[in-house]
Amino acid sequence: MIFSVGIFTKHPYFPGIGISSSQFLILPPYQQQGHGNKLYASLYNEFCSRKEIREMTVEDPNEEFSDLRDKNDMRLLISKKVFENIQAPVKNSRIEEIAKAYKLTKVSSDF
Repeated sequence: MIFSVGIFTKHPYFPGIGISSSQFLILPPYQQQGHGNKLYASLYNEFCSRKEIREMTVEDPNEEFSDLRDKNDMRLLISKKVFENIQAPVKNSRIEEIAKAYKLTKVSSDF
């Protein structure tokens, strides 16, 4: 028996560069139970383990998904101790280096 609490669709984003998500949905009865965090984390781990993928993007994410992604990305960076010994102001080159190392995408011009 297969049981699903949600779906995720993906497609190449500039083949050889990245992967893009176009849909990410946790079915209503299963929302607010941590399933979205677990799905995002497992997808992130899968895609980051693949050397041919340099970044993960999301097509036009809604506010709730952006929050979920930001929180999960912050948990990852904190667990990897990325913020140890960093003092403000942080140079853009350092931010870009971290984003590249963890395959995170630039969200706004303010990065």
